[in-house]
Amino acid sequence: PDSGFILIGYTPVILNNGNESYQGYIVRTDKNGDVLWTNGFSGGIKSETFRTMVVKDDNIYIVGSTGSYGEGGTSILFISFSLGSGALNWFTVYGSDTSDDVSKLITTDDGGFLFTGGSQSSMYIVKTDSLGCVEPGCHVVSNVRDDVEDEVLEVQIAVYPNPASHLLNIVLSGNMQANSYFITMTDILGRQVVSKNVASYLTSIDVTALTSGMYVVNVFKDNVHVAGKKVIVR
Repeated sequence: PDSGFILIGYTPVILNNGNESYQGYIVRTDKNGDVLWTNGFSGGIKSETFRTMVVKDDNIYIVGSTGSYGEGGTSILFISFSLGSGALNWFTVYGSDTSDDVSKLITTDDGGFLFTGGSQSSMYIVKTDSLGCVEPGCHVVSNVRDDVEDEVLEVQIAVYPNPASHLLNIVLSGNMQANSYFITMTDILGRQVVSKNVASYLTSIDVTALTSGMYVVNVFKDNVHVAGKKVIVR
């Protein structure tokens, strides 16, 4: 409406393990090319990129790829930002147990979205509602999910309350030994805001000083990521 521009792609970022990779990146400018706002998205584990987008109802909707979430080498990232402020609205992750890619995103007459994707062995179409969630009865891809699943190697993670405004409790279960793991929290830009060693199966983190928004709790052993979960701080 303001004759401005939106650019999407990726930019370098330092991951939790100290290696350099990429985060998805978005820039909005006015009609003269002056920057109005920028934002990015990183899971902090592997690279994320933004591929294609649509603008609808004062929001920006983007599909791209993520290596930090999902079961395979890369999964499809579906993410939304506010057109006016650039704030993150939500993100969802889709894919199979191999590497997945996405090629096109369109809006549908019922207010939802449709995107095409593919893995190493197949192509598919995914239909979502206005919040990026798969509608009831949509069975094009049987393993489509609308939340980040635990990337389980040795332990499982549960968090409560979620959203949290004071203390966030993190419960680990499975084959683990106390003091052999550490926990981090990263914001959507991949910046680490909390890091602490795990002394027991229950760990509490004071989040009162954190800015409201979405974060990712990650569990590591010997710098290897073994579990992760999305949390909301209010």
